[in-house]
Amino acid sequence: MAKEVVPFTVTCSGGEEANGIANIMQALLAQNFANKPHLVKTARKMRHPVTIVNTDTETECTLDFASNGITIYNGIVGEPNIAVYASSDQLLQLSQMKVKAGGKLPVGLLSPRSPVLRQLIARQIIIKGLFSHYFASMRTLALISLAD
Repeated sequence: MAKEVVPFTVTCSGGEEANGIANIMQALLAQNFANKPHLVKTARKMRHPVTIVNTDTETECTLDFASNGITIYNGIVGEPNIAVYASSDQLLQLSQMKVKAGGKLPVGLLSPRSPVLRQLIARQIIIKGLFSHYFASMRTLALISLAD
C-alpha cells in the first residue's frame, strides 16, 4: 500500500503586503522544497519559530513551522529561539553554503576558507541561538541552502 503524501506549503501571511525579506524567504523555501523534497522531513523537526532579519533594509520575518507547512509573517512573531541577522549579500552566501545530513553537518561552514565562518567569527552575520539551539540553527541553514 502506498504511503499517503501530505502536501507541504510555504505561505506568506501578509499576502501582497508581505515585506521583502518575507517574499524572498517564501520563494527560497518553496524552491528548495520543490527541488529537494527530503527537506520536508527537516522542516517538520522544527519546533519553534525562526526570525530572519535583513540588516540592509531593517526588515524582519518569522518562519512559523507546522506539520503541513511554513507560514511566514512580517516582523517578529512569537518567541523565536533562532534569529539570523544578515545583509542581503550575506543571506545569499548562506543560501549557497553546503549543508548535509538535514543540517547536522554544515560542510560549507567547517572550511577554514568559508566566508560565512569568517563573518560569523567577526559578528558580521549573527545567528542568535547558534549554540544553545545548535540543531535547530543548523536545520535552519539546511532549509535555506540551495547548494547540493
